[in-house]
Amino acid sequence: MHENSTSHKKFYHQWFEAEMRLKRGKTIHCEEQKLISRETLRWNNVLIRLMNIIFYLVENNMAFRGTSDKLYTPNNGKFLGLVQLVGKFDPIMQEHLELAMAGDISDHYCGKNNNQNKLIDLMGGKVKSEIVSRAKNSKY
Repeated sequence: MHENSTSHKKFYHQWFEAEMRLKRGKTIHCEEQKLISRETLRWNNVLIRLMNIIFYLVENNMAFRGTSDKLYTPNNGKFLGLVQLVGKFDPIMQEHLELAMAGDISDHYCGKNNNQNKLIDLMGGKVKSEIVSRAKNSKY
């Protein structure tokens, strides 16, 4: 009979183990999802800090760049200088800067390739749309 065959028992056992792993959240998919969630949270935290640095510079009408666009070099400007300063006291930025310096992340939003401009443009677009929205909704 089929139910008593060794192949049936083997596959039933594998199916049962897979079902138990699914219920406990111990599948490869779950582990990958946890990694993705951790990485997403890390990037969100990094971007929050970078945005706050940008807000500070904009609110105080300060220039962003210096003559160098590399981290930990002289004359690299206020933006990178503040990123480095925050990295001294904030473990999230410290880890981010370590990864950036080691070359473990390709796009660290702290230097060349116009990443600063991309971030500023994205934020500027949001600010502009918020201003337009508030103007349209205000009573004259």
